[in-house]
Amino acid sequence: MRSGRVLIRMILAVAIASAGTTSARSQTITGHVLDSLSGAPVARGFAVLLDASGAELDRTLTTSDGTFSFSLESPGSYVIRSQRIGYAAGESALLTVARDQALTVTLRVRPLAQLLATIEVRGEARCGDPEDDPGFGALWTEARKALEAAAWTNRQAYTHLLHGYRRVRGTRWQTVEYERSWQTLGFAVQPFASIPAERLARYGFVVMTGGRRMYYGPDANVLLHQSFQENHCFEAVTGEREFEGLIGLAFSPVPEHELPDIEGVLWIDPEAYELRRIEYRYTNLEHVPTEDDRIGGSIYFKPLSSGAWVLEEWQIRTPVMEYRTQRDGYGGWYNYLALVGIGEEGGKIIEVADDAGETVYMAPDMAYVTGTVLDESSGTNLTNHFVNIVGTGYTTHTDPNGIFFFKTLLSGPHTFTTAKLDSLGYVPGRVTRWFVPRDTLEVQLVIPDSSDIWWHACPQGGLYGLDRAVVGFVHDALTGEPLPNRKIVATWRPERMPEAKPIGSLITTTDSVGSYRICGLPTERTTRIELDDADYHVAPVELTFRADWVVMENRTPRRGQPTPYRIWKVDLLAIRKQ
Repeated sequence: MRSGRVLIRMILAVAIASAGTTSARSQTITGHVLDSLSGAPVARGFAVLLDASGAELDRTLTTSDGTFSFSLESPGSYVIRSQRIGYAAGESALLTVARDQALTVTLRVRPLAQLLATIEVRGEARCGDPEDDPGFGALWTEARKALEAAAWTNRQAYTHLLHGYRRVRGTRWQTVEYERSWQTLGFAVQPFASIPAERLARYGFVVMTGGRRMYYGPDANVLLHQSFQENHCFEAVTGEREFEGLIGLAFSPVPEHELPDIEGVLWIDPEAYELRRIEYRYTNLEHVPTEDDRIGGSIYFKPLSSGAWVLEEWQIRTPVMEYRTQRDGYGGWYNYLALVGIGEEGGKIIEVADDAGETVYMAPDMAYVTGTVLDESSGTNLTNHFVNIVGTGYTTHTDPNGIFFFKTLLSGPHTFTTAKLDSLGYVPGRVTRWFVPRDTLEVQLVIPDSSDIWWHACPQGGLYGLDRAVVGFVHDALTGEPLPNRKIVATWRPERMPEAKPIGSLITTTDSVGSYRICGLPTERTTRIELDDADYHVAPVELTFRADWVVMENRTPRRGQPTPYRIWKVDLLAIRKQ
């Protein structure tokens, strides 16, 4: 399903790289990047444009045949640097470009072979810039390339479909006590809140804001920033269990650092020279009275064939705290702060599309759903009809052929429903299906015959053979809050005699959520619905039910409009009296 496009920022963004358009320029540098041993093109690597002083001016990704191109603002001297994961950096000689000149250059870069696999894990941490360490500087160099690619592609706008979620797990068995999920289609996504690296260095990764604690995650720019490197120590580690076969660059706060911070590992595939995952946990949390390794986050990277990096999945796990009371052993009581749960917020990319709308990435473990909404009265499938996956935020409408479709990363049992008739006091039959990755589900929802809905709304039938009804909600017009235990009165007069005295009436009371239901209203009579309350006033609504219609409707009539349906919804907005 694709909903409306939402433009939001993404810290570690999904992007498909392309050369940006520029204003008209007459000077160009084009070229190829080739493997120095095999002569094969080096695709999907960065070509970086530097000025004569070494300052970066622009960068782009090489194409599938290793080519790149830069348009220059003015003549001058430039250097081209090649930067590709798995290859040593290569630089051209100083290139002097005259006005209106088109220059061509070829860079040959050396593959790193099995350099990472030979790194010695010494169990010693080094504080400061990790690139200065001769033992594991290569680890940081390759991790830096991936992080720079993520930071750069963050500025590229490409459409993606995101599955996001929030949940709370219990501390004991990790059972899910609450969960909400949704889909978002947009150009960028912010997986977790972050602030500039300088502020993190000054205030820490957990900050009190507006009476609540904000937990910040490390984006690519933070990890690359000098202040992060100055405040952390680094060491090489060997992966075990789920990280077996990977080499890690572990980081932790310098010993004298007392602010809330993070420690973790950047996990790198030594054969593919690719950053796979970042795991971290929060440290120096004085407000959390226990050490729990789950309080932290995970970031999963996946390179695409285009050379861009998709942030495949991320999660931040924060403590849920609660004050408890306990006896102190002296006959008194004391309060203490207890960890009662773990809050999880995260997301996973479902699909990425380029600016031409072509899909360039599809999550491998999606579940697909297709279905219809059947109108039992007519025997036909309803078009443009609302469908919802309960509790997830996933919604759609049936198309002109009466078919709805979802693609999602949901798993396990979930329930489908249509909410169109909820306000009429009737919830259509729900259908529960088990979501299985890489599988396609077929679902049929049924809107029952109107007589079934009638007998649900008014199980006792009408009084004296009268068989029409009004249902609805009463809310405070100013606050929108429901008004329970309020008296609703329905009176009716002879047809075409609006000024005559009422010849009948029915009274009901709103329930705990402000809803009401009045059954047994007559046909061919002008019926008046109003609120009888000492505190609130409602403008009365008048209806006339026709005898030859028995279909139901879920909308509020205009004043004086004939009412041909058997059940009508009338919501009342109440204004508090002075």
